[in-house]
Amino acid sequence: MKNAFHGCFRSGEERVVIVGSDIPGIDQDVVREALEELNSANCEMVLGKALDGGYYLIGLSKEGEKHLDSLFCGMEWGTGTVFQQQQKICNRLSVKLKILSRVLEDVDTPEDIHVFEKEIGIFQSVLTSPKLSIVVPVLNEAGKIEDCIKDIIQKVGDKQQLEIIFSDGGSMDGTVEKLKDISQTSPVPVRVIHSGKGRGMQLNAGAAHATGDYYLFLHVDTKLPQNFYDMLLKCLDIPGNIAGAFKFGLFYSDKGASSWFFRQQMKCLIWLTNWRCSLFEMPYGDQTLFISRKNFEKVNGYPNYPLMEDYAMAEKLHKYGRIGIADGDPSLTSARRWEKYGAWKISGLNTCFILAYKCGVHPETLARWYYGNQQTVLKKKK
Repeated sequence: MKNAFHGCFRSGEERVVIVGSDIPGIDQDVVREALEELNSANCEMVLGKALDGGYYLIGLSKEGEKHLDSLFCGMEWGTGTVFQQQQKICNRLSVKLKILSRVLEDVDTPEDIHVFEKEIGIFQSVLTSPKLSIVVPVLNEAGKIEDCIKDIIQKVGDKQQLEIIFSDGGSMDGTVEKLKDISQTSPVPVRVIHSGKGRGMQLNAGAAHATGDYYLFLHVDTKLPQNFYDMLLKCLDIPGNIAGAFKFGLFYSDKGASSWFFRQQMKCLIWLTNWRCSLFEMPYGDQTLFISRKNFEKVNGYPNYPLMEDYAMAEKLHKYGRIGIADGDPSLTSARRWEKYGAWKISGLNTCFILAYKCGVHPETLARWYYGNQQTVLKKKK
């Protein structure tokens, strides 16, 4: 510590604070208090007392540098009287000392892990064996749910770390009944919950019933990449990433696959989408947003919008951090809408709705336009 202080003062610093690396309770308020004390005329040194008898923070002003050669002489480090010893040395040297208002706990042994969990809000189980909840909003998707579940199960390693929650918005085609049947034999927990209609509301309802440490929000017609859970964890481990998503990709029906020109159009769309995401960090719902439970609660979940909920969620997340795009393979979304209505017609319509939203049109109004007039606006190509 002596060398660290000397080095900082030689580089021109006026106030220097050193903190312990095993004190999870240190936050910006603690550091701010220390620096404010050091900035006062009657303070040369500050100490933050630790509960075990040591100290978690020590700070010096430039005026206090003259005491450094004697400040740590005779200290019995590693004992429960370190703080008391340091106070006595300061009194003997007539150091102008201030004690910070907060007493904090450090983490020295496995028995102290509860301190880390309390201060950080992350439990040991989250770090050693985190559980993932996949939330899938559905409405009259009886023909797709079985393939969706099979695809998820084939691509996850430890099935004990997974649950799948289908949030139903009022299906009338037997979706709920089919899900209940599948849940009886599925190797992973499959649940169906009932929600109001609207994707934002359904996603929030599914998250409210989730028990996982991480949430992944999946469209029923989107296929996850292989080893998606490892990709998810690596992405969220990057400092600054509050959430993440996968790269964008498409899979095709036999009809779409037969058209060479259509496939070239889709390649262009895929490239533009991934370029946009890398530049602006604005993934849409078909790129499968994932986020920790803690951060999802921090941003108060999705807006309860029937449309544009993914765009509005990305805007919310940007206020807190970055949305990382996971390295590796993309998630693959069904190209059925583009195949049915035309590549640029769908993409152009989506762009128009985004522009309308940015101009202040409420998502409720946009949903009435989109769903109420969908067959009028998107006439199937003959």
